[in-house]
Amino acid sequence: MSQTPALPETCKAAVIHDIGQPLVIQDIPTPVLIHGSVVIHVHSALVYGPWKALLTCGNRPPAFVSHPEPFVPGRLAVGRVAAISLDTTSLSVGQLVVTDYFIKARDNPDGVQFLGSFTTFGNPLANKLAEVYRNGGWAEYMLVAHENCHALDEKLFLGSPAQGGLGYKIEQLALLPWLAIVYAGLRDIDLKAGERIVIAPATGVFGGAAVEVASAMGARVIACGRNGRALKQLADNIPNVKTVQLTGDIATDTAAMVAHHGPVECFQDLSPPTIPNTNHIGAAFGALAPYGRVSMMGGSSLDIPISYGPLTFKSLTIKGRFMYDNNSVRDTIKLVSTGTIKLGRVETKHFGLEQWSEALDAAEKNHGWGKIVSLKP
Repeated sequence: MSQTPALPETCKAAVIHDIGQPLVIQDIPTPVLIHGSVVIHVHSALVYGPWKALLTCGNRPPAFVSHPEPFVPGRLAVGRVAAISLDTTSLSVGQLVVTDYFIKARDNPDGVQFLGSFTTFGNPLANKLAEVYRNGGWAEYMLVAHENCHALDEKLFLGSPAQGGLGYKIEQLALLPWLAIVYAGLRDIDLKAGERIVIAPATGVFGGAAVEVASAMGARVIACGRNGRALKQLADNIPNVKTVQLTGDIATDTAAMVAHHGPVECFQDLSPPTIPNTNHIGAAFGALAPYGRVSMMGGSSLDIPISYGPLTFKSLTIKGRFMYDNNSVRDTIKLVSTGTIKLGRVETKHFGLEQWSEALDAAEKNHGWGKIVSLKP
């Protein structure tokens, strides 16, 4: 199955045996190649703040209770290709790659989709596929499907700026799939250069990413949130960004949104599951111009306050979007490769695999835009 030298029989990993219980550092079998896959030698794997509650504290919402156990978390990672299957055509051993965790069944991509090494949302067919791609990047080696492995120009991304490179650290590159998530929503609503867009909430991981991507696409961004300090950080670091500190009063917040540039063409919502209300959505809908377009990408389970009359009289378009497609990942890599999006503003913290608990604590405490916590197996 492979055209590459043999890998070690076992590798070190941080393993979840039971959701809600501590991870265990142990040796597991090194992944075995199958058709349509590669094995990655992991150099840096992302640690996401909410994972502490979702994975190790037994505090999972009903939608996040399903995944074959035991498993290794952390499928968002950067590494180098260690082995390729015989049908691999575009990747080579030693190549720098970033992996993503939105896995689709090749024979049923619209019906079987899940977040690898995290949750299958209770879909039994996704559970079947998750048995194959059970383990993520909190391990020395990881099996990755071709479509979830994205080649990077190492000389460009890691090279010195003095020699024409971008000078990034490996761990910063793990942000690329998150940028692709918000880019997919912005592409859905056909955001154009020069257009005005409200992004709310804008100070979290995904909201901040959306501000960066929308600005890189040439839009005039109105970033909204409750944290004034975090909003200022966005405006100070990203071009074409104005801010609105939300009050929770819909009329007041609508007025503040349109005060910068007038009514807006677009709105992207990125509400987290913990958001206390959806008043910012009502405010943003009020700020939309006729024929406005909306991208809904948040995780809130609350009802959305949308008035029927303005929805029809303004001829608004509302598009829901879960995750991304491969074109979005490729386009995002191009945006970063040109320097249009600058990952160098990101603050990083690194931990060894045995420090997984400290890493989760740090990610939970430092959760937000511009901050990365990573494990280095």
